[in-house]
Amino acid sequence: MIVLNGIKKAETKTKKYWVCQVAECGFYVRTNIQDIVLKVTGNHNHLPHPENIALKSFRTKVKQRVMKETTPITKIYEEEVVASQMRPQTLAIIPLARELQPGLTYARRKMTPILPDSCIFYIPESYRTTLPDLFFIAGFPCAFCILPNRKKYTYLEMFKELKNLATQLNRTFEPARILTDYEPSIIRAISAEFPNTTHSGCYFHLTQAIYRRVQNLGLAKNYIEDIDIRTCVRKLMALALLPLDKVQFAFDDLRTNLSQNTTQTLYQLLLYFDNQWIKNTLLALWNVHGYSHRTNNICEGFHNRLNQRLQRSHPNIWSFIKCLQSEEAKFRHTLLQINAGAQGRSKTAATTAIQQRINTLNECYTNNEIDLNALLDGLSLTVAKQSK
Repeated sequence: MIVLNGIKKAETKTKKYWVCQVAECGFYVRTNIQDIVLKVTGNHNHLPHPENIALKSFRTKVKQRVMKETTPITKIYEEEVVASQMRPQTLAIIPLARELQPGLTYARRKMTPILPDSCIFYIPESYRTTLPDLFFIAGFPCAFCILPNRKKYTYLEMFKELKNLATQLNRTFEPARILTDYEPSIIRAISAEFPNTTHSGCYFHLTQAIYRRVQNLGLAKNYIEDIDIRTCVRKLMALALLPLDKVQFAFDDLRTNLSQNTTQTLYQLLLYFDNQWIKNTLLALWNVHGYSHRTNNICEGFHNRLNQRLQRSHPNIWSFIKCLQSEEAKFRHTLLQINAGAQGRSKTAATTAIQQRINTLNECYTNNEIDLNALLDGLSLTVAKQSK
């Protein structure tokens, strides 16, 4: 497109002649290959409409974004209206979003492959392209795995594929520590595939499971109103923060020293904890003593972000892949900024204060300044301050 004196011209396909798009206007321009004007013929027989230029530019930008992004068309339309900063005269002639949507939807569909009707299908090259290989640091997603179920066999296949990809990068996929929730299948798969890796369960999921049992047993009101019950529940949660070799003794000591009323009220809860977390789950799995990173809430945060970007519960496969490509670009950009000296997101003051209290309590216990019971008391108070 060429613009002269606020009038839009259209280029022919075979010659360097530029003609006015207004019907029956005899104005045209001849240029050389470098688009230098050689001759101007005729005059416009109509008034200029510079608003049409802004309108054409607006529609072009909207269409380009619609064809490249998975963002809802209405949102793209609204964002471009704001970004264009057009004059009122131009805004008055812009079609409404609902008027543009059918054509834009058609344009987007033409760029999107047909939805597959089988679990085995061909993925076009543009949907298999990622950015140049870079090395990641902790806190960045390295792989997106779309799994059909949560079975042990499926997780083993996933780990096998990750190991193969690592080999292609001349690296070894042998993590020193893996942090997950307490799903039985993933626990068995990690134990089988990474016998030398430390596997930790998420501390937040542990405390959540304990409090959920409190609620299921109808003890939520007792927890709020009875300080002895509240203290005992928090101590159960704080057992995971003790040194591993002290957990069993501390649990037995806690049960022994409860008052008769508290023991009767919490009998089912204590029985649940003993069966679920002491006898049937490895203590090392849910013990997080000595770790400053105790939860996988960072993953939960990423999942929330991804759901917000998708903006729908069940996106089609092509929209999903496009979203993952955008996520990869975003995290690679952030990584480049950090490598260039930008600071990552720091922990909140509250989180830092809690960790400092835990460190201080552990140091006092190591120096024999407090006993195990006092350590558990102190740690249970830090549990009360944690929202996650």
